[in-house]
Amino acid sequence: MSLVAEHLVRLLRERLPADASADLNAYAARAAALDDDRSAEVKRAYVCARWAVDVAAGAHSPVVGVAVRAGEAVKEFGEAVWAELGADVENIVARLFPGKTGAQILGTWVGVGGTEQAPGTGASPLVGPEIAWVLEAVEVAERVAERGGWDAVPWRRLVDDVLSE
Repeated sequence: MSLVAEHLVRLLRERLPADASADLNAYAARAAALDDDRSAEVKRAYVCARWAVDVAAGAHSPVVGVAVRAGEAVKEFGEAVWAELGADVENIVARLFPGKTGAQILGTWVGVGGTEQAPGTGASPLVGPEIAWVLEAVEVAERVAERGGWDAVPWRRLVDDVLSE
């Protein structure tokens, strides 16, 4: 199961009006069918971050600040970890930080003290940055909904795009 897709659907379910329940049930079933391939999870998370930037910029509101943060996170994470280090995080961390694991080092980037789980995610700290992008997207969705209602939020497009990765 894709942690990124599952978290997105769960977080939206907690916030969307009850009449979206049928759509969310169908999305949850699709999310459960996805695998948790690392590169696919990063792509799904990137979709969330990009969506947050695009939607917030289109809202022309205080949401733009959230979009800027999400955009900076996308750039930093892509450049600092995946673009430079690739998927071989454990070997790189072992060379740069003797005695530490990738989970310990990457976890500190998202405020994780231990190596078991990122707070509130049910996921290892290695997926913490991806889950942070999901949270950013949901935060943008909430802010846009506060100003124009949930009908103003293209949340179905977000979920469809995440589930197609």
